[in-house]
Amino acid sequence: MFHPAVTGLKDVSDIYYREYDMKLPDYWRFKEWEREFDQYAKKGELTNLMLVELPHDHFGEFGGALDGVNTPETQMADNDYALGLITEKVANSQFKDDTLIFVIEDDTQDGLDHVDAQRSIAYVVGPYV
Repeated sequence: MFHPAVTGLKDVSDIYYREYDMKLPDYWRFKEWEREFDQYAKKGELTNLMLVELPHDHFGEFGGALDGVNTPETQMADNDYALGLITEKVANSQFKDDTLIFVIEDDTQDGLDHVDAQRSIAYVVGPYV
């Protein structure tokens, strides 16, 4: 269960969305996000901001990982797959014309070079980009 650190976020947070737990596949996180997204779609009204964490771009917890996602290759594929499913879900929804998806890495990992290591890659997905 997710418990927001900031009390003010309690009423707008999904307690069933599992936070940074490397045992859990990102695909399962997608399924919980999809459940909530479908509720918005049924009402025809989407919230202004949704934050989604897909941590399997990091690797670890191979021994206790669930659903066969227990190698660096399967964890990276799981991360890419979940992000692709989110993108596809939004792109095929009634919200596609006015929704942007911003994708960032949480850190640069081994990307240190002559440029500031504070930088990170970013992707923007939407109808006008």
